[in-house]
Amino acid sequence: MRHFIGHWRIGVFLVLVMTGHAEEIVPTNDLMITKTVKLKPGVYVVEDTGQPGILRMEGEGITVDATGVTLRGAELGTPADKMKGVGVWVKGKNITIKGGYFPGFHIGIN
Repeated sequence: MRHFIGHWRIGVFLVLVMTGHAEEIVPTNDLMITKTVKLKPGVYVVEDTGQPGILRMEGEGITVDATGVTLRGAELGTPADKMKGVGVWVKGKNITIKGGYFPGFHIGIN
């Protein structure tokens, strides 16, 4: 019985570690994403300067949970012909974006 209880405790510990909450990342300009992440929910106004894309995703099998995130490239009311940049730039295979709203860019997702 003692041997069984020891394994059970190890099993519970591994489950707790593997199912812990991931750190939430705040979107910033040229944020390179190469692994599965969760973005911190909120409304962000970020101008695309530098490399194309506020969020830059590169790799395979990446999931970005953007539930509750609005990432604006320009303030509300900006005319469409004044919008610039790319909200999300993607290069790779099997990349998934869950949720998210990306208005105010010349190109929302490229």
